[in-house]
Amino acid sequence: MQAGGRPTPRYKVVRTVGPPHSPTFHVSLVVEGREMARGKGRTKKEAEQRAARMALRLIKRKTA
Repeated sequence: MQAGGRPTPRYKVVRTVGPPHSPTFHVSLVVEGREMARGKGRTKKEAEQRAARMALRLIKRKTA
């Protein structure tokens, strides 16, 4: 997103579910105070990457 001159995205863990030894993280991707996408995964990184992929799909749809 930054390469296209867009603002830097921020990630926020909105929910963590499951046992401490095997949590699932739910992450929100926020740009300029607006939530663009959400993702979930076994690690924060995985959840962030899924949210980023979803946001990119949304951007591509809008520009297509």
